[in-house]
Amino acid sequence: MNPKDFEVKRKHHYVWARYLQAWASKKEIHYITKKGLPATESVKGVAKELGFYKITTFNDDDLLYIRTISKLASKDLQQIHEGFLNNFIAISNILKGRAREHQPDTDLVSQILQFNVLEDMHGKIERQAWPMISELRKGNTSLLADIVQKHSFFFYIAQQLVRTKTVRDKSLDASSRHLPQFVTDAMKRNWWFVSFLLGINLGKGLLEVPKERHFLIENKTIKPFITSDRPVVNVHSCMCMTLPDEPPEKLDLYYPLSPTHAYMINDSEDYNHLKEQVTIEDVIHLNKRMAETCGETVYSSTKESILQARQYIPQWKR
Repeated sequence: MNPKDFEVKRKHHYVWARYLQAWASKKEIHYITKKGLPATESVKGVAKELGFYKITTFNDDDLLYIRTISKLASKDLQQIHEGFLNNFIAISNILKGRAREHQPDTDLVSQILQFNVLEDMHGKIERQAWPMISELRKGNTSLLADIVQKHSFFFYIAQQLVRTKTVRDKSLDASSRHLPQFVTDAMKRNWWFVSFLLGINLGKGLLEVPKERHFLIENKTIKPFITSDRPVVNVHSCMCMTLPDEPPEKLDLYYPLSPTHAYMINDSEDYNHLKEQVTIEDVIHLNKRMAETCGETVYSSTKESILQARQYIPQWKR
């Protein structure tokens, strides 16, 4: 056994530190602080929250809520949901059993189950997507012909879209304003699982997008792509008319892979011209959309880029 198997992983990143490394110099990345100031930080010191993927035990209301959400999906997806849910029900039962004889906050087994299981699952998803990310950053799209690699990459993108702090907080906020309190309470208790479930649904949908609607774009301009604490964003034109609490009708997903490369999975043809050439105006537009939809901050390889983007971050918008 590896000694690390007995370490409790409390510091959870909702944006992968290895992904952010593409914007870092000597492991330091430029970002905007909570006070609106430019700063640098280690990629391991940003986009994280203690216990972000901490799992909880289920009660009957939790299972009813989760299965109600699941029933909105197709039958084949419901079966996948149920398989993952059964695994976590087993963990929940173990945690309940140990709680009768041990103090959960000090019991190592309970702590490992609560803090490590989902964190490790996301780590596996990231590692499986890494070969594709690494090659796309070089401009090489050959791995897209490998259905296993493509599936892993699209599933990773789907999970990255729904797993961030911003999506969690916005979802809970919308629920609190439009749904009964008991529903919001159930969502809050079970978001760790529901977000994973939604990522499964989205991943399947992305795989069904026609080949010509997803593509790599290369930025050869002097202005770098930036990223954020919410790195997968919907840049479809319908977002201009979509109310904050409403789901968008269409998706044009933009995911920067590095300062020079990005990937798009689109419903529209609005960005097809980027297959051939990316202009400075295109970079400015995409960086603006990235900043407008971030949670708290943006990340970049240069101080100049984050200062330019700061004016579009919601809390610093002018």
